[in-house]
Amino acid sequence: MGALSLAPKWAPTPGGSHDRVTNISAICLLLHNAQVSSSIGHKIELSPTQTLPAPEMHLLRWFSQRHVLTPGRRYTCVTEPLMSANCWSEIAYSRVPSVCMHANKEKFFTHDAERFLSYLTDVESGEKQISGATLFPHLLVMQAVRFAQAQRDTPTWHGFKTRNVHLIGDAMREQRRKLAETQARVVDTQWATLLARLREAGELDDYIAVCDVSGSMGSIWKPTLPDKSPFEVNLIWPALSLSLVLARLAKPPFADSFITFSSQPRVVVLDAESKKVLLGATIRAMMHSDWGFNTDLNAVFVKLILPLVIKIKITKDEMIKRLFVFSDMQFDCASIKPDPAHWKTNHDVVERAYQEAGYYVPEIVYWNLSRESITAPVTGEREGIALLSEYSPSLLKVFMDVEEEDFEVLDDSGEKVKQKLTPEEIMRKVLGRRSYNGLVVVD
Repeated sequence: MGALSLAPKWAPTPGGSHDRVTNISAICLLLHNAQVSSSIGHKIELSPTQTLPAPEMHLLRWFSQRHVLTPGRRYTCVTEPLMSANCWSEIAYSRVPSVCMHANKEKFFTHDAERFLSYLTDVESGEKQISGATLFPHLLVMQAVRFAQAQRDTPTWHGFKTRNVHLIGDAMREQRRKLAETQARVVDTQWATLLARLREAGELDDYIAVCDVSGSMGSIWKPTLPDKSPFEVNLIWPALSLSLVLARLAKPPFADSFITFSSQPRVVVLDAESKKVLLGATIRAMMHSDWGFNTDLNAVFVKLILPLVIKIKITKDEMIKRLFVFSDMQFDCASIKPDPAHWKTNHDVVERAYQEAGYYVPEIVYWNLSRESITAPVTGEREGIALLSEYSPSLLKVFMDVEEEDFEVLDDSGEKVKQKLTPEEIMRKVLGRRSYNGLVVVD
């Protein structure tokens, strides 16, 4: 069973919500003609000019439901049918997909607490796995903060109550506390799974973040999950979550570190990962860091990063390659001296200082998370800077899947050299992804 995919779970069901939009009749025909065992005694051919008669189409749909979907879902222990049948003890939690686990962990605790808690203990000890690598980081962070608050904000009883009422109230509070604690454990293990997947890829370990936690980014104290799009959230959530991802993946000496968004920026070092350092508590610590209405990027380069790497004598290969700035401000508004000519002059000075020390200047990816921006804050030819605008699934995928080889080219001698990062180059890399190879321009 371990080698069988979850295709039966996601396959469209006859009569279901995806019936009319997924060519389910053609899928049924392909499955039948692939000689999947069934009681249908004859082969049904598909004509490019004529539709199938209704009786044959009905027969195909019945065949797909009975001989493919139902046994496939039963064999792979798909979670939702087991929940509907109240068969909680038969759920294989290690096979529950990440989104399903994200949505139903409270139900698992309510109906199957002993097995579910035992499973979480096995996950924390490394004996079992939990799905979580495909979840959005900001949603995990939001839930971690919410459950951390729920463990502290238990309701209290006021006024005169009988002893039995007090006992019931204490039991209810303890149950809510255990539920919140269990939910927090699920989120922490899914966060660890996400980091493990990114760490295995090894592409984000030489980046560091500048995180804007100013008031305009929103507050973490009322973490309301989005009703519609998972990306319609206060900007503080993607800023904190992506900054923490980079901090956890970074190599020493910048491991577990991020830089404050301030005119006097400084490096903040978080507690290292451990079972005692919970995700919710880490986010609260980040939220209390210093912030300002703008940031001095030149100070980040010259007064923070360069002196530190010179002091500890790291090699060129160990140097930070890219600096991510997460904010809701335009680049030209966030910079103390935004004039392009002034930036060019200062960037030349910074580049010279790094060259004299034997290092490359880290590139800047300025990510304006706001949906309200309508102008381009960085011109296409401004070297050393690239822009990402708004917070969306496509841009998050670019962030999570970025590869250093994507920004290398061959020189005249055939050697790989680093390509200068510009806004235009970022755009080309996004549009040149392999997922677009199948698109055809129809004129």
